[in-house]
Amino acid sequence: MIGNSKIAYLEYSNGNIKILTSPPLLIILILILFQSCTFQNEERTPLQLINNVLIDGQRLEFKAARLNLTGPVTISNENSHIQAVLELSTDENFEIPVTPGTSIYRLPIFAVNEGYNLPTFPLQNGVFEVIPESLLEEDLSFMEGVNFVAPVQLFLSANSSGEWLSEITGDTGTVQIQFEISNGLVRLTNNWNSEEEGRQITGAVSLPLNLSNFRP
Repeated sequence: MIGNSKIAYLEYSNGNIKILTSPPLLIILILILFQSCTFQNEERTPLQLINNVLIDGQRLEFKAARLNLTGPVTISNENSHIQAVLELSTDENFEIPVTPGTSIYRLPIFAVNEGYNLPTFPLQNGVFEVIPESLLEEDLSFMEGVNFVAPVQLFLSANSSGEWLSEITGDTGTVQIQFEISNGLVRLTNNWNSEEEGRQITGAVSLPLNLSNFRP
């Protein structure tokens, strides 16, 4: 026994010395160990502004994003899609007619119904399949339960007459769309191709989202 304390003992057995602790000391040691640990609440990392959309490796910088709900407003069929159009522009004001040099990124969204109706924001984050525009004229029953966008289009460099220098329409690939409504942000992560034009769109963009045309 050490001193007059009864909370720690030395025991000698077969040439080995062991330190034994009484229950009070064991409890104290556990409390000290517990207090030395730090616990962190797991929170979703907020979206950070980024502007790195690449067209065949060439960077295109967007300045504004807006969202329009195109239908339906009330969801009744669990396999239905909520339809909206998300647009990004190199012109922060979306001027009409378009300002020369402006480029527009347009994504018609078909988002799987998750059971949210207006005024609750009904679109959920997810990966959206890029499908050819021609499939919109066919039976889309095979797309039930699948988020998709069609036709994904990039309109590049308007001239003084409002005509586009070139247009790119997506055929295959994906676009990951993330909404952060509390902070008014949207993020797109692109990985799609245009087979007809032979173009590849990659990179991510995160911008403030204008919802003024979305309000019910």
